[in-house]
Amino acid sequence: MTSALLAMDTGDLKSEGNRISCLPTDLLIVIFSTLRAMEVALKIHGRRWIVVSHVCRKWRDVALAFSNLWTHVSTSWGSIATEFIRRSGIAPLKLWILLTSSASHPEIEAVNLAIAHIFHACELHISVDDETDLLQDMWGKMRLIGCSQILTTISLRSTHKCEFPHPLFQNIPPGLRVLEMTMICLPSQPGLLRQLTRLKITSTNRCRISSGDMMDMLEFCVQLTDFDFRYFGRLGPPSSGTGIVTLPSLQRMSLALGNEVSMDFLYYLKLPADVSLVIKSRIRFPSPVLPAELYARV
Repeated sequence: MTSALLAMDTGDLKSEGNRISCLPTDLLIVIFSTLRAMEVALKIHGRRWIVVSHVCRKWRDVALAFSNLWTHVSTSWGSIATEFIRRSGIAPLKLWILLTSSASHPEIEAVNLAIAHIFHACELHISVDDETDLLQDMWGKMRLIGCSQILTTISLRSTHKCEFPHPLFQNIPPGLRVLEMTMICLPSQPGLLRQLTRLKITSTNRCRISSGDMMDMLEFCVQLTDFDFRYFGRLGPPSSGTGIVTLPSLQRMSLALGNEVSMDFLYYLKLPADVSLVIKSRIRFPSPVLPAELYARV
């Protein structure tokens, strides 16, 4: 039913007349929520579901009254994003904040309003598309407001190397479980790392990562169940004397590495016997060898 609704234009829906307007409110909310869940806010069609509010007066009233419908917001929408945030009331927000020096005035207004409402965001996705001081400015504004205490997910993406915003996490949200980073230096706060169940790191040789820093970080990830690491620089072997790091809760690890040397850090990991391991490598010859100790039962 939901896919059929998306395929119909407003005129088709209006022709259904009284049969549509008689649907109970609870059912309409389920339909609207399902349609919204099918969209990704960051995509160009991320708000296509709002066609339901153009069908009839009842549908519009139901949609406007249900604040949770308006909580997935991308600041790239400009003035429409501003309206979504206002309609969301105090419902937990999922915010995609895009920072770029070429942003239009409506986009800048949307970013400022999104930052002002970060205190009730449950997901925060921040992206910077050029080499500017925009991200540092963002950290400064967020420090003044305070990090949302209901945050479960944070993703940080930059096209250029950027330091991890440690000052933002002096008061770590107790429910934070997912951290995704692109071109961001590794975090080192034990309190933050101990909470995570999913960690995704993507980087190139422009943002150098050392095996030592990697092992120091993973040592605190005792609750980590999903680790995704994509790095196409040179990750040298850990220094002599580096101890084995155990990841007792890990269920899945996905690695995409650029050279054979970068795989040496696997010799210093101890994983559960039933872990799912996916390795993508640019190494063609010789084939990389995986250490047998990697699968030692914890």
